[in-house]
Amino acid sequence: MKVPAGTEPVAASRIGYVDRIDMGTLSAIAKAQDCEVHVHLLPGGFATPDRPLASLSKQPDEDGAERIRDAFIIGDCRSFSQDPRFGLIVLSEIASRALSPAVNDPGTAIDVLATLARLLTRPAPEEAPEPLANVHVPVLAPRSLIEDCIVPIARDGAGMIEVALRLQRTLATIATNPRFAEAAHELAKDSRDRALAALPHEIDRQRLLAATAGRGR
Repeated sequence: MKVPAGTEPVAASRIGYVDRIDMGTLSAIAKAQDCEVHVHLLPGGFATPDRPLASLSKQPDEDGAERIRDAFIIGDCRSFSQDPRFGLIVLSEIASRALSPAVNDPGTAIDVLATLARLLTRPAPEEAPEPLANVHVPVLAPRSLIEDCIVPIARDGAGMIEVALRLQRTLATIATNPRFAEAAHELAKDSRDRALAALPHEIDRQRLLAATAGRGR
């Protein structure tokens, strides 16, 4: 989302993670102030006094600026309430711990990949919420969203052929979602290259190459 020049930033008054945002309050403030609100930090973003939570198309009065701050609920930790990226990261962390030498449980990592495939191919809801004309919110970037959950598994499972093969199948499934298709194809190549460099046995490398033949080099 490109924020127009000349907007007036409103920064947080405390340090922490944005837990949730009261969009209805932001819309009401925008109407009362006769302006537009451009949200900068989404849930999961780290708020500090030197980072704007949002920008307004005109200078808000003191009460309006404080109400903008109050619409951003800031906590000490990230939560799942409005932060889908956090949920994906937690799943990826479960897989990474399972792939550690101390645990050595590729089955759990494979189960996580199956869950990620289900989540990232779910159809969009038929009835999307009505957009607020005076509140503008950035869209989650598809590539960064799946990088957060796929790259750690690709890195930590690169030396296990069963994980490398399942990761390729998972990314092929995710690529059926048009929103994630381009990023999934790019991450499939990256994951394959990591595995080819880490797999200790030539026969496993050949199995991976055969499984990904025709998907690009």
